[in-house]
Amino acid sequence: MGIWPAGDFRLEPADLASAYALIAVALGAALIGFAWAWRRRAWELVLYLVAAVGGALTISLIGSPWVGAKALATGSPAIVLAGLVGAAAAARRGRRVEGAVLALAITAGVVWSNALAYHEVNLAPRDRLAELERIGKSTAGEGPALMTEYEPYGVRHFLRKADPEGASELRRRLIPLRTGRPLEKLEVADLDQLDLDALLVYRTLVLRRSPVASRPPSIYTRVYRGRLYDVWQRPAAGAVVRHHLPLGDPAHAT
Repeated sequence: MGIWPAGDFRLEPADLASAYALIAVALGAALIGFAWAWRRRAWELVLYLVAAVGGALTISLIGSPWVGAKALATGSPAIVLAGLVGAAAAARRGRRVEGAVLALAITAGVVWSNALAYHEVNLAPRDRLAELERIGKSTAGEGPALMTEYEPYGVRHFLRKADPEGASELRRRLIPLRTGRPLEKLEVADLDQLDLDALLVYRTLVLRRSPVASRPPSIYTRVYRGRLYDVWQRPAAGAVVRHHLPLGDPAHAT
């Protein structure tokens, strides 16, 4: 119904009774709006409601929870619109106070829900992802590449042309620790903790900069030093190490 006053749509609102009351008001107003559109033969609104709500319910029943949530969010504006039409219809029939109350309740519920959602939003680290994008363009075709931090957007998107893998994320090869145990999802490991033979498979290493992190084995040469990441490469089979053009500030590149 466009109303769910919680910072995360997967969680219950703190004031569940008020949320359900506002949802009931929005649904009742939407039914009034649908009935008004049907009697007036305003088929645009009728078809919009049927298509949006029917499609959302069908997808949510046969699709995954993630796809279902997307479908419900996509269909939600149709019910909100119908509710506001219902409030306007009540006002036009002389019930101006009731119409105003319906419109105010729907608006308050939507604004309340949106305010909480925006307050709890987790913004992407743009500077870090922008640097990974530059690295991905420069290392295209120079894989396989390895990231030792947990960064799904890096290995699944920004470094995609460098045959990337993550030590604890996207893996096509086993990347064990020296103990033989592979990293669990979300885990982070220092280079010295990784098995050397497994590490040397990767021509390119994209490593988060840290004053306490270990340096790669001596066969690797640093080809880029950015604000947040270092890129190290070993020679390709039968080739010599090639230094990259600076990806960022020349003062940070080697």
